[in-house]
Amino acid sequence: MIKLKDILLETYAPLVEATKPLSDKDKKKAKDAGLVHFGSGAWGKKADKGKKNAKATHRNEDGKLVKIKTQTSKQQKQPAKPVDDKPKSKKDQEKAQKAADKKEQKELEKIKKTKVVVKTPGKADKEISIEDILPEPFGNAKDDSHPQADDAKQKVYEMYQERYDKEYEAEKKKRLKNKDKKGDPILSKEEQALYDKEVEEANEFNKKNKKDIADGNEFAEEVPDKEKWLSKKLYKDYKAKADYFDPDGNEWGNKNNYWAKKEAGEEDDFFGDLGDDDEDWDMDDEKSVDAYGEKLSSKRGGKEQQQAMELKLRVPVGNLKKIKQDTNHYVTNEDGNKVQVTVFQDPKTKKYHAVDDEGNIYEGETADFRKAKPTGDLGGYPGGQTKTGKKISDKRMGKDDDDDYETTSFADLLSMLSFGASDDIDWSDPVN
Repeated sequence: MIKLKDILLETYAPLVEATKPLSDKDKKKAKDAGLVHFGSGAWGKKADKGKKNAKATHRNEDGKLVKIKTQTSKQQKQPAKPVDDKPKSKKDQEKAQKAADKKEQKELEKIKKTKVVVKTPGKADKEISIEDILPEPFGNAKDDSHPQADDAKQKVYEMYQERYDKEYEAEKKKRLKNKDKKGDPILSKEEQALYDKEVEEANEFNKKNKKDIADGNEFAEEVPDKEKWLSKKLYKDYKAKADYFDPDGNEWGNKNNYWAKKEAGEEDDFFGDLGDDDEDWDMDDEKSVDAYGEKLSSKRGGKEQQQAMELKLRVPVGNLKKIKQDTNHYVTNEDGNKVQVTVFQDPKTKKYHAVDDEGNIYEGETADFRKAKPTGDLGGYPGGQTKTGKKISDKRMGKDDDDDYETTSFADLLSMLSFGASDDIDWSDPVN
């Protein structure tokens, strides 16, 4: 194993601290070998005339002259491992899939056997296995009506968190160790494309806002190096795997969540892929716009909704800075439910602005919006509301997806039965 100290001695000897002075015996040994002291405990052959630096070949290690170990030619020529090394043949893919399934089954059995502690005043603590609390695939219960079902779901989530935290650390260590000739971690083709895009966007932003950044009116976008970028991406990827089993995900509007999908009975996948041939699907068109006929945002806090906020607040487009999601980034809506908000900061005023899925906007001096009330809304602005927000507001107004079929007036019934044109009927006495 090559030590950092060895590398430093070879490249820049003064960085290494000197230890105890050499013994007289080792001083003589160094002299006989034709070595000179470079400083900071580094020894080596005197540099040839005309050369600026001499290579350190020995070091002073606790008063002893020790020869520096260098990389072997085998170590130096060892190529970095490619990232895109997934099995290519069908047979190898099937083998890899079986191995992965076996691993997941093992993890599942581990979860099933895990105990949940039940604490009851006046009684000793009781332990119940998760498999006796939850239905399939985590247990044998008929449903999730068990009193400890919520505790069991939380335990499942925590176990996945622990697992993926370990897998993240292992993957991070392996990936960062696998470097190219420049000393950067090797990225896959997909990762490289994402990295290049982020670097390009950061550089474009900094170039565009050069003057404001120099005047202190804008924060410069950090141009990430590959190591930092890869570490962050891996963390997000593995966190997402664990968050899929977060029992609070449904409460916060996360539909890509195991418990939410189970509760919904996977209804979103019932019709399958409708494809692009849906020009006559008028109901879908109606759902894609808000009450003002404006296009809905793809997600809360996305580019569309951010631009809508900036237009509403009269802030130059692109100036609001999104704040990292925190536990206090939620509000209580008019239905009394806790809903998440995305928080932005205006670099000029230093004020914080938040927006929910319905397009309600909030303002505060801090990023804590737990007690905040709406100061306005984004009604009439393109992208001001999300699909989730529209569902919430529609439900509050008594609108469901099937409202057109559930509410039929007496006049409509008569019309459908061909009792004549509505103008010819006396609605005060329609029968006569």
